[in-house]
Amino acid sequence: MVRIVKISWDDSLPLTVEEIGGPENNSKTNAQNFGDAIPSCLESRAAEQNAVVVETALLRNSESVAGLFAYSFSNITQSTASYPNIRATRLAMACGVHNQRFAGDVYIGRLGYMSNQLKNLDLCLSDVQNACECSPDLRHEILVTFNDVNLPTSPEWLENAAQMNYHDGASLAALANAMMRSEISDDDEETDDSSSSASDGSSRSSSMPEQRVLTKIPLCLHCRGPASTLCPGCEAVYFCDTPRKCQELAWSHQC
Repeated sequence: MVRIVKISWDDSLPLTVEEIGGPENNSKTNAQNFGDAIPSCLESRAAEQNAVVVETALLRNSESVAGLFAYSFSNITQSTASYPNIRATRLAMACGVHNQRFAGDVYIGRLGYMSNQLKNLDLCLSDVQNACECSPDLRHEILVTFNDVNLPTSPEWLENAAQMNYHDGASLAALANAMMRSEISDDDEETDDSSSSASDGSSRSSSMPEQRVLTKIPLCLHCRGPASTLCPGCEAVYFCDTPRKCQELAWSHQC
């Protein structure tokens, strides 16, 4: 059995912890008691709503940090109305996944390595409570404004989720840019071989796709304003200089 957190779309209902999975409850996991068993365990609930289980990664798993995943139901037909899930969407924003909008009930679980096997791990209610019910900004100075002395402390892995997703996005963007340049270079070579009689300038202009340059000035990571100070740690992002306070107001950047 593994513990997951259910986030109801109804804000008046509290977050709840449910035990799910296990070979004794799901025949699909009898042959192999590893991997992500949560989707198959939720299939029966989804079938009751004529829906399918959709898995959304909020934090990828690695060898040192277990991942965080959201499981929602997507209706096969549009006959059933879906209500927005504000708390689950707020959790996604806390992880840096700003384009995700959840609807209906959402289940949150963890997936990580244990004894060199990828398994579902227990998720505590206190791990996601601040992000779901208070603010997607998990900095202490922000959370204390809610004046709740019993407010639990968010785990470090969740506080670093947005930064981890940001660096993953930057790495994927660099890879996509490199692949695009390689594809353009290959197209140029094929064009030169097939039209040797044409001039070099005309062949390149016909094969090169139109590119739009949005800005030639580096932008600040926090406020997106013009900036010239490069981060000395990663040398990948720019920041504003004093007296601008965008670094103090935005989420932290640690290389």
